[in-house]
Amino acid sequence: MDTLKGLNYARQAKNSLFKFTDDAGNAQIASYVRIYLYIANTILIILGILAVFFQHWFVGFASVAVGIIIILLELTWVVPSIENAMKFFLENYLWRAIAYLVLSLPCFFSLETLFGALLVALGAVGYAICSIKGEEPTLGDANPPIEEKTQPPPGSGWFDDEAQ
Repeated sequence: MDTLKGLNYARQAKNSLFKFTDDAGNAQIASYVRIYLYIANTILIILGILAVFFQHWFVGFASVAVGIIIILLELTWVVPSIENAMKFFLENYLWRAIAYLVLSLPCFFSLETLFGALLVALGAVGYAICSIKGEEPTLGDANPPIEEKTQPPPGSGWFDDEAQ
């Protein structure tokens, strides 16, 4: 039974990551922006490590931290309890756009991390466009599974004999 729950959760995670259309069939760009931000922040982390090797300590470590923070914020769908705790932030694409743009600011101060900072800023613009288009993020499972309670068979309780 636990295997089925695990497989069902993996299916839900795949569907939430690769859902490119809404219920009406309109194309949503938020899924593309999410995948783009995974790649952009991976590039930013690599460039941040490169900046540390070229003696730009603060900007290098800040770029690595920014990349990790944004990737973790985008991966909150993996752990539903964290997603529920961060619902105030994740429910609006404009908040994400502003936060990612502010987080990418320290990365603009080094030549090594400038390209990664531009990529993250472009991802923030993508989320701003999602907000302008009126796209709504889907958080968690809209229809949680209903667990049915089973009744014990008659005669299995302690006091059933007294009732007869």
